[in-house]
This record gives sequence, C-alpha cells and structure tokens, in this order.
Amino acid sequence: MRKLISIVFFILLCKLVTAQVNIDSFTTNVSLFKDAAPLNSNSLLFIDSNNIANADNILQQQHWAAYKTFSLNNYTIPAYWINKKVFIKFTLQNSSPLNDTVYFYPGLTFRSITVYKIINLNNLQLIKDESSEDGFEPLTLLANEKTTYLAELHFTKKRVGTLYPQLVQQVYLTDFKKIFYSQTYSQLVGYMLSGLLLMMVLFNGANFQQNKKKEFFYNCCYALCMFCLVFLNTFLIRKGGVFASFFMGYLSFVFLVIGIVFYIVF
Repeated sequence: MRKLISIVFFILLCKLVTAQVNIDSFTTNVSLFKDAAPLNSNSLLFIDSNNIANADNILQQQHWAAYKTFSLNNYTIPAYWINKKVFIKFTLQNSSPLNDTVYFYPGLTFRSITVYKIINLNNLQLIKDESSEDGFEPLTLLANEKTTYLAELHFTKKRVGTLYPQLVQQVYLTDFKKIFYSQTYSQLVGYMLSGLLLMMVLFNGANFQQNKKKEFFYNCCYALCMFCLVFLNTFLIRKGGVFASFFMGYLSFVFLVIGIVFYIVF
C-alpha cells in the first residue's frame, strides 16, 4: 500500500513541477566553428502575416516560433511568404578572448536585410547595412560578448525563395562564396544560349550598319533584350543583393516585354 501511495505521489509531483528552460539552447557560440554553421536549430521566427510588425513593436509580438516547427521542404518558403516580412531572432556568443566577425546569410534571395542588436531586452540598435551588394551581413562580437540579434527580411519577388540562415566565419567567406556560387548544368546551358544570342546581336548589328534595313535593327534589339534576360538571369540566379533582387523582381520582366515588342515589329 505504501509503495502504491509513493508511486501516485511521484506521478503527481512530476505533473506539478515545471522544468527550467535552458536559455542557452538557442545560443550559437561563434568560437566553436571554423567555417560555417546553420542557425535553423538556434533561431526563432515571426511571420508578419497581417503586416503589423515593425521595429517599434516587434519585440512585443507573441507568436514567435522555432525555425524547425515550420518544416520547410528543402528550406523553400511557401508562396504567400514572398509578400510578407519575416523576422529572425538569434543569440550569438563569443567565448574567446579576441574579437570575432561572422557573416549572417539568411538564404535566397532578399531585396533587403535589416539587422538590429537587442539591447536591454527591449531596445533595438540598428546595424549598418552591408548586405546590399552580396546578401552577407557582417556581425562583430567583442571578446566574451553575448548578444541577441533581430533580422528583418524582405523576400525578392520571384517564384522560388529559400530561408536557411547561416553564419560564415570571416576567414572562410571567400571559399564559401566559391562553393555556393559554383556553376550548375542549367547555368552552363544558360551561358551557351547567351553566347548564341550575342552572336545574333553582332550579326544583325553588322547587317544593319551595312544595309540600313530596319528589319535588322529590330531583330538586333530583340536579340539584345533576350541576351540581357538570359545572361543576367543565369549570372544572378544564386546571388543576393539589391541589383539581383531588382532584376529578378522587375527588370527581367521589362526585358521580356521590350523583347517581345521588337519581335512583333520585326
């Protein structure tokens, strides 16, 4: 009887006692990796579905969730995320006696990446944006510093986007870009097609220069638009930054429309 009472007592005790949450479980120590490290298991996400969040109220939002709860297939975002703001919150720690700089890379592709440093739990300090060229934002941590960051992301308006936040060590950044930007088979085909279109541009341009026939001019303009469309799409398909985002979202469509107009006139 005493054993039964003891068992019941311990079961009730387990139900009533709440385990302490390990805050350090969401902390990434930048001193413990040499090249690159994913943040997907150490970050929290907030999807601004109602377009109400901004830098003034984001820390008061309640619906934060761990990255792994979203179950993104191959890190590909749902289509409705493209027009939404996504916020990522993560904590970095530098346990070494030296200052360290790592690069934050959220994925493909974003038209803007704004990173804040959270100070005193509820104040945001804007970090200078250096990601507009290639999509990599440097974060500097002092010796033995532990800081929580907040990143505000705006996706490029394209068919497919990915969200796979990573940290890259400064000494490994060049090699990381070489591996990440390595050419695929589809890119090789794109460059070959670009070469053929460039030959069409030169051929029709030379004929127009000699014969002054407007048909050669229209065909040259059509080939030039298609060359810009194919070449830039192939070159920028895996690159980040403002120009890549602007091209994928708007400029590619402009080249396509103008090229079709010249083709119809031709």
